[in-house]
Amino acid sequence: MMGRTSLVFSLIVAALLSGIAAQRTDCENATVADIVFLVDGSSSISPGNFQEVRSFLRNFIRALDIGPNKVHIGLAQYSDEPQKEFLLKDHSDKKSLLAAVERIQLVGGGTETGKAIDFLQKQYFTKEGGKPSCGALAEKFADIFFLVDSGIDQGQFVSFKNDLVELINQINAGASTYRVGVAQYGQDTQDEFLLNAHQTRQQLMTAVRGFHLHPQPNQPHYLGRALQNANTRFFTSEAGGRAHLGARQFLVVVSGRDSDDPVSKEAQKIKSAGVTVVGMRAGASVDALQRFVTSGYAFDSPRVLILKDSIVTEKKDDITEDCKGANIADIVFIVDESASIGQENFQLVRTFLHSIVSSLDVRPNKVRVGIVTYNEESTAQVYLDTFNNREEILQFIKILPYSGGGTNTGAALTFTLNNTFIEEKGSRKSKGVQQVAVVITDGKSQDSVHEAAIRLRRADVTVYSVGIKDANMEELRDMASHPIDRHVFNVNSFTELKSLKHSLQKVICENIIDQAVKDEADIFFLMDDSGSIGNKDFKDMQNFIMTFLCTFNVGPDHVRVGLVKYADNPTLQFDLGDSSNVDNLKKSVENITHKGGGTETGKALKFMGPQFSRAMQTRGHEVPEYLIVITDGESTDDVKAPAEELRGQGVIIFAIGVKDSNEAELLDIAGDPKRTIQVNNFDALKSINNDIITDICTEDACRDIQCDLCFLADGSESISKSDFIKMKEFMKAVIGKSTIEQNKVHVGLMQFSTDNRLEFPLSRYYSKDEILKAIDDMEQLDQGTLTGKALTEVSQYFDKTNGGRPDVSQRLIVITDGEAKDEVIGPAEALRKKGVLVYAIGVVDANTTQLGEISGSTERVYSEKNFDVLKDLESKEKPTEGDTYTGEALQFSLEYFNAAHGGRKELNVPQILMVITDGEATNPYILKEHSDALRANGIIVISVGVKEAKIDQLETMAGGDKSKVFFVDNFEALETLYENMSSAFCKSTKPACKTGDIVFLLDRSGSIDRDEHNIMKNFTTTLVDSFEVGEKLVHIGLCQFSDKPKDEFYLNKYYNKEDLNTQILNVDYTGGDTYLGRALDHVKEYFEESRGSRDQVPKNLVVITDGDSHDDVEDVADILRDQNINVFAIGVGDVHDMQLLQIAGTPERLFTVRNYDVLHSIKQRVVDVMCGDPNPPPPPPLTDSP
Repeated sequence: MMGRTSLVFSLIVAALLSGIAAQRTDCENATVADIVFLVDGSSSISPGNFQEVRSFLRNFIRALDIGPNKVHIGLAQYSDEPQKEFLLKDHSDKKSLLAAVERIQLVGGGTETGKAIDFLQKQYFTKEGGKPSCGALAEKFADIFFLVDSGIDQGQFVSFKNDLVELINQINAGASTYRVGVAQYGQDTQDEFLLNAHQTRQQLMTAVRGFHLHPQPNQPHYLGRALQNANTRFFTSEAGGRAHLGARQFLVVVSGRDSDDPVSKEAQKIKSAGVTVVGMRAGASVDALQRFVTSGYAFDSPRVLILKDSIVTEKKDDITEDCKGANIADIVFIVDESASIGQENFQLVRTFLHSIVSSLDVRPNKVRVGIVTYNEESTAQVYLDTFNNREEILQFIKILPYSGGGTNTGAALTFTLNNTFIEEKGSRKSKGVQQVAVVITDGKSQDSVHEAAIRLRRADVTVYSVGIKDANMEELRDMASHPIDRHVFNVNSFTELKSLKHSLQKVICENIIDQAVKDEADIFFLMDDSGSIGNKDFKDMQNFIMTFLCTFNVGPDHVRVGLVKYADNPTLQFDLGDSSNVDNLKKSVENITHKGGGTETGKALKFMGPQFSRAMQTRGHEVPEYLIVITDGESTDDVKAPAEELRGQGVIIFAIGVKDSNEAELLDIAGDPKRTIQVNNFDALKSINNDIITDICTEDACRDIQCDLCFLADGSESISKSDFIKMKEFMKAVIGKSTIEQNKVHVGLMQFSTDNRLEFPLSRYYSKDEILKAIDDMEQLDQGTLTGKALTEVSQYFDKTNGGRPDVSQRLIVITDGEAKDEVIGPAEALRKKGVLVYAIGVVDANTTQLGEISGSTERVYSEKNFDVLKDLESKEKPTEGDTYTGEALQFSLEYFNAAHGGRKELNVPQILMVITDGEATNPYILKEHSDALRANGIIVISVGVKEAKIDQLETMAGGDKSKVFFVDNFEALETLYENMSSAFCKSTKPACKTGDIVFLLDRSGSIDRDEHNIMKNFTTTLVDSFEVGEKLVHIGLCQFSDKPKDEFYLNKYYNKEDLNTQILNVDYTGGDTYLGRALDHVKEYFEESRGSRDQVPKNLVVITDGDSHDDVEDVADILRDQNINVFAIGVGDVHDMQLLQIAGTPERLFTVRNYDVLHSIKQRVVDVMCGDPNPPPPPPLTDSP
């Protein structure tokens, strides 16, 4: 943990004669420091002892890494008077430094140490003495501007003035400390004095005493206009503002009444410039104040003395709401320190860095941060494993060295890849941790960044580029990851970095990509193999396709994938039916070789027509068909006609252009600009997967669904007129994809602000045209943002009495651009308890944590870029009209259990058919024949009836076994049927693995209550039920832990499930702290032969916990794995993902759930992974819990 520190060594003889070897060991790894030696040169030191001082200094200096950006050494000698030998800046290499030490001569005299230390402070630890000019990161002082409503009560005004005079006195305000300015506003804004008007405290106090209001009775009050003035004039450097020096800035608004013009947008502008806006009520409403203040700075009184602590105390930056979910990442900042920046501006860079890092949860097991600075050379100031906590790295950032010089950004990117994103320096890439680089530069690089950036991105590093002032936009785009608009940031000056802080924080912390899954589709890739593509680029194309494959449920009855490559001629590499699982497909893609040739894209498109015709024949029914074309150049033949012919067949085409591709040609191929994507380099392909997948997954969304769909649209004044129109267009687009009929989709709309307005209820319109017109006619409310109040009010419109249909699926889509000023958790929970599924769409400055609270699940939270909420409404099997031919369906289903369709009967895997029907079979007389045929083939039939289904027919299909018959009153009730059905499935399902030693390690610490502990025990018994327990089969052991581990029973205690489950359910709950490392170490003995463990069977340890361990877990978990024990970690709630990963060793053995209530949902996945199923089921969607 080496930061740049300033060390004073007062050397006495006793200290000099020992410890030199130890000193070398401790210091040889020091990278950055300012060290000044203060040597006693009084007559009490003999010449011989002084020679020992020189010897010590030589040895000490030889152990250090001396250099301009590394360790600096200074030295002073003292007796009666201090004497300068050399300053920190005098020697930048070890050779000249050692020579200077040899030249020191003993001066003799008295011993005045105090005077010498004072001399050091004045001469050495200064900018002139060579100490870096770091400045105070958040300036000790501030600029404070008071904006006073001219219409406030005279008594309040007198109190305000008296308090302001006293505040100025107490904080010692003045030109070199706290600067103060004052203005008043009503219909117009009038300056009293600006920040640079007065130099001394006394002058300021006199000016305030002479301040008089000029009320404008019966005239409008325009606070919005006054805020605009404040933003453009009050805090500029010409007016005395010191933003360029890193000073904190406050605008204090004393408001006597609600404004007559909008305030939110102007307030947002000034806040985004880094100004803290304080609101003080002197008659205005609470809601009016909340519309413009910075969160946490609203006061109910105009008594400004209460502001003193806020002004004089530097506010501690904390982890932001947007970043609380960003648990694990390795982030390296690559910071330009070239001469064009200058000391003053580099201080603002430090401030910016400090703010960004302050928002992150920096810990070894959470976010790690590294810093590289560069000019002509690159220097690793901080490695990813240098600091253990946020406080340490923030202290270092305050003194981050600045040297000046050139701008070799390309070399810096290469240096960062080779020297910081490596395991030896703390990178956790091998453990699946996201790697992030943030480049901050103010000018054009003197070397090329192109190839270096590609290498960095190819190493799976996500690159953000931040340009300041004269930065080259083309270079910024060339460095950044795709999509460019989310990874490139640019500001016009260093002072604007302050305003960039929030948006960069938000994007970095929200860089989680939602992926959608389509159940049925045929997808072909058409891959350019021409000579213009290099081998590395070809490999990038292969990686893109393989990543794409992992997103889909690949199988003969689900998504089928084929691939054709082309140059002068197209060749089929593999067809749609050639591979039935992802692993085989990936191998096929890996085996494709690059040959080169021309670029005849038209011929290749024509070749694809018969491929898709054959696809329809082999599947037997119509499914969506997609062609994804990837090319890097212009075709030498016509593409328009063959592409139109393909689209006429119903094939949806995506055209991806790389490098020198022709944009017009891509549009000719795709036929729709929304399906053309251009990237600068092949390595950017991997990042566009989501764009294509999202589009594929929204085709035909919401058609034929019976649903109540209500929009709750934010109409607050912070939304501009143009953005409000975009919101309307989005709602209209959603409705355009829905089937609006009396028996299908119903739509309602409420607009919310401070007050709410029902635009139309669910039961008003059954015509799409009427709904679209009503949306067009909606006028914006233009008030505050009371989302919680709106959620409460909109709930009633889902009730039957207000036109809702509680027996069908009910969905609420909330669209907002800001943070709610009231509580949302309770109202949102009440909606979800009613069965309403809530989606939250946040735009611009929406609070992501609050969006999660509204929706109840991060899976239903969407950023401004992802308005595609309807993918979650899509039915896996769309209902069709017609009669109920259940018997024929049973007959049809039989063939899907054979090996050709993925059935595993020959492997003794249980085969189950679940029939769900809501009516009487059209041909009931054939039910028995076909259900008996299924059972004769070993297929278990479970029948589920809804609404009008006939019980006797359900029993016939289940073979008369009533335990396999279920009935519910409506389709919504199917969601809660799982628990009743689970026993039928468990009895029908054979264990996936026959032998093994399994030990459960259960958390019983105080963070878990008794009810949750009981759920954990019940979950453990359901896992036990999944295995064949017996002396020669599966052995089970159980240990619990909190402060200490508690043995419950070893592997040789019980050999039948009934005894095991009884004992598991009877174990005690104690509470206490969470010492998981200690428990892991203890549980090793369970896998000894004397405890019932066996040599030739798999050994498994299953850890279930909901808390962060107070001790280290990584080393002992590694020891367990070295002993061939497979460790599985199940985390519940807000646990350390990194700590769980250390326990499990791989992401595949790590499982997490939001709370104990949904623990049951991962049971089958745990069993499948434990038993080595190569294709375990995907994680289920998070279950709503109130």
